[in-house]
Amino acid sequence: MRKTAKNTSTVLYLLVLSAVSGLAQNKQAKTTQSESPIIWTDPGDISSRNLFYGAGGEKGQPHPPVTFEKEDTKGTNPKFDVRDQEGEKWKVKLGVEARPETAATRLLWAVGYFTEYDYLLPELRVKSLPHLQRGQNFVNAGGMVKEARVKRHPQHAEKQD
Repeated sequence: MRKTAKNTSTVLYLLVLSAVSGLAQNKQAKTTQSESPIIWTDPGDISSRNLFYGAGGEKGQPHPPVTFEKEDTKGTNPKFDVRDQEGEKWKVKLGVEARPETAATRLLWAVGYFTEYDYLLPELRVKSLPHLQRGQNFVNAGGMVKEARVKRHPQHAEKQD
């Protein structure tokens, strides 16, 4: 009988402990949920926004000359990293996705979503540009690439796969 009472009290103790633990976890989850990142803000007068240059404005564009750093062979379109004269790192994308991606960022930014600095440049001269594994058909003599979408790398951020 004593053994049964001891086992019962142990089971009750564990049930109470797990219930309290569950309540504590639920409280933590609610606190974390209320601290979620902000992805949208009221844009105010949309007609006053400059959709040609987008979130970075004219001053946010890369400052030439840009220098090739490395080719990125992931994904379906050719792309590579460059660094401008100010030391900012940019991802250059070539091919069919360049135009619609830039347009999409402009539309999202216009209605209040946060977007990265993204520009479509008709031509971009890239110093030290080697022969690319993909996208060599977009490169002219002297390292000039055409229809280049350039997106600034956010500092201290890495893409999550």
